[in-house]
Amino acid sequence: MAHAHFDCFSGIAGDMAMGALVDAGASPDELTRGLATLAVSGWDLSFHRVQRGAFAATRAVVVVEGEGHPHRSLKGINEILDASALPERVRSRAGTAFAALARAEAAVHGTTPEKVHFHEVGAIDAIVDIVGTCVALQLLSIDTVSASEQVTGRGTVACRHGKIPIPGPAVAKIWAEAGVTARELPTPRELTTPTGAALLAALTESYGPMPALRISAVGLGAGSSGGSPDEPKGAESRLEEPVGDDELPNVLRVLVGERADAASREDRVVVIEATIDDMSGEMIGGFLRSLYEAGALEAWTAPVGMKDSRPGTIVTALVRDDPAAIAGIEARFFADSTTIGLRRHRVERTVLAREAVTVETAFGPIEGKVSRDASGVVITVKPEFRAVEAAAEEHGAPLRRVWDAAAAALRAAHVDDA
Repeated sequence: MAHAHFDCFSGIAGDMAMGALVDAGASPDELTRGLATLAVSGWDLSFHRVQRGAFAATRAVVVVEGEGHPHRSLKGINEILDASALPERVRSRAGTAFAALARAEAAVHGTTPEKVHFHEVGAIDAIVDIVGTCVALQLLSIDTVSASEQVTGRGTVACRHGKIPIPGPAVAKIWAEAGVTARELPTPRELTTPTGAALLAALTESYGPMPALRISAVGLGAGSSGGSPDEPKGAESRLEEPVGDDELPNVLRVLVGERADAASREDRVVVIEATIDDMSGEMIGGFLRSLYEAGALEAWTAPVGMKDSRPGTIVTALVRDDPAAIAGIEARFFADSTTIGLRRHRVERTVLAREAVTVETAFGPIEGKVSRDASGVVITVKPEFRAVEAAAEEHGAPLRRVWDAAAAALRAAHVDDA
């Protein structure tokens, strides 16, 4: 199980995360090709080796061409993701990050996530940063992510709305929802940006000390602060004043490796459910999607008979055992369904090690998952349905035939390798 731990000793931004993962081994060419499948034009992405204090690091530079780019809603961004040729897990991770941004922006501006029209966080550079980071994770086959304690600078930063305090209101809202522990450093600049905070909220399973890792790669991603005057200028900088050489280096470190407890792990999760008898199937389907957007680990329905012989539906969500995560899902139950009450209980679970892989088939590359037991023996191999569906449509082939080909390729590549 490949794991990535983001050491945010100097904060995190979307471009820093993408640069760190490229520095750790993700192919910049493959990353750019993945981004090119998005129906978003007017951008250029390049990677540069730079110096930040004592550290050599990789900087991702996004240049946005021209002016007057459209503002985008969360729905519009999800449509762009769904229409791309990116793997399902990349789309899901990126969509979850943008949903976290939408909830934070909505709370700050007193509106709803659906009505938020992204300005800074939904600009082209943020789309490239967020999706590019998720593509890089896929290229490195990263299955799980953790992050260090979060840090903030002090003072103010200039944005489209004028001067705002550090940490920015959106960052603070994202941290509050995720139950993040953060501390202030005596650094007069923005250390954590909304895109960086949202990426971690979408990706991480825990904040704090690094789990036991057999480290295989280390990457350093540079931000825009503290660079030399001849470095290329990107679209992401929100810095008001240059930072001197004596300041904290504007670097994010990522450590990649295999978790020492990767064979299987136990954790506690919370089950939240409601029984509903007055919503249509279409409405319940939309409600399930909103639960995933709010951070549910899993969500499902089951038919049930209710009083007076009425048919009903039990809607269940599985959530991290975290107060902020629980509150977010419960709020979504009351906002997006007709229920007036919930049931909640904690359960323990054992999770097998899972690895996201890609195999070559007669229908092109198809993503899948491989699960192993405590001794490392492969237990299951399973193609990703959406990847199979897309390949079948592209080649005009029967869905079952593509599924069987992908499953056979997965078995051939992984069942006998343990």
